[in-house]
Amino acid sequence: MSALLVVDVQYDFIDGSLAVKDSEAILPVVHDLLDDSARWDLVIASQDYHPAGHVSFASAHDLPAFQPVRLPHPITNENPTSADEGERLKEGAPEETIVQMLWPDHCIQGTKGAEFEEGVRTRLEKLGTKARVVQKGCHPHIDGYSAFALNHYVKFTELPRLLFSNGIRKVTIVGLATDYCVRATAIDARKFDLEVDIVRAGVRGVYGEREDTVLKELEKWGCKII
Repeated sequence: MSALLVVDVQYDFIDGSLAVKDSEAILPVVHDLLDDSARWDLVIASQDYHPAGHVSFASAHDLPAFQPVRLPHPITNENPTSADEGERLKEGAPEETIVQMLWPDHCIQGTKGAEFEEGVRTRLEKLGTKARVVQKGCHPHIDGYSAFALNHYVKFTELPRLLFSNGIRKVTIVGLATDYCVRATAIDARKFDLEVDIVRAGVRGVYGEREDTVLKELEKWGCKII
């Protein structure tokens, strides 16, 4: 049983606030794969869907975009797991931190930029119950690159349940962007011991110059680049 997994083919990543270079070139490939519906037992489209003021937005920190920063861990620092942990924080011990990449505001819930590209949207609708949408990045204080889970595995999306309840053992991945959400999704698929094909013509990266390096990394994880 196999599924097509379309990662974040949304307007903000195509021609919007976080446009990926040459992203429009993947659309004919994505459309053709969606049209080949007999090939798939299930089709899943992930949708980056952030609340306003999301932790990944540079504007939320009054800092420039496209840089990593260290932020207090959103879970362990707000909700200590023990009395000892609470005391440690009160005494001024170093907080546990995470690295967060800062981006322009993008894929805000209810905006045009968060919508699927029109050709993808109409094809998903045509597929009816064979197609499902998985929203990610919805937590205001934790980012979510992978279609499987929030970063740091704080919480899983419904994607693992959808795949395994439908007997899916192989996923074919296309979408945006190779070096972030596609990468994270493919790695998590391998962690779930799924077979993974990545269609080379159906992905593009934020940083195009390192795209081949990312794809080689994914091959080491056991993904096939086709």
